[in-house]
Amino acid sequence: MGRANASYLPAVIGHFGDHVASGSRAARFLRQEKPLDDEALAALRRYSVSAYPGQEDGKALNAALAAGNGLHGEWAEAMDRTFAWTFTRDVILWRGFSTPFVPGEPSPCFVSASLVERQARKFRSRGGAGVAAILVPAGMPVTVPAFVWREGDDERTLMVVRYEREVVLPRGTVLHAEGHVRPFGDAVRASVMLCRARGPELRL
Repeated sequence: MGRANASYLPAVIGHFGDHVASGSRAARFLRQEKPLDDEALAALRRYSVSAYPGQEDGKALNAALAAGNGLHGEWAEAMDRTFAWTFTRDVILWRGFSTPFVPGEPSPCFVSASLVERQARKFRSRGGAGVAAILVPAGMPVTVPAFVWREGDDERTLMVVRYEREVVLPRGTVLHAEGHVRPFGDAVRASVMLCRARGPELRL
């Protein structure tokens, strides 16, 4: 297997330890702590919909939150109530980012990541700035778009949410940077930012 396809995971596990769960199979450690009310359900579906280009989705919500302009305030408040799941084990999520984020500061936006490494690397290959491996501690509230779409729903969205294995962290999450690893040694440019997530206090 060439380095272009070789996994970053061994180097990341070398930092965080082999007790952590990773990949699609880590979904079996998710536990739902409460049901979603109708407004929360609609907010999460709107956040993750992929029905057609230009559809108002999570990118529009996060842009408004980053700008601090108050747009989509009711949508954001309903999204806050979607964080009904936790992992029962520490889990590694992957995030491709287009511009360097500020570690150590609460995010004003919802933080989308994936259980699947290739999703973050695909984003980076399209012009993103880098890839982060995020350790999410057991018990931290998350929300999972794939759980609110069912057979018979929009086919494009259903395909996307299943393929992307997206997990969303709440706004106010702090990502503490713990350095970088170079999965294939210093002679190869590939680098992964290592972060540990701390969530805001949310009432489950």
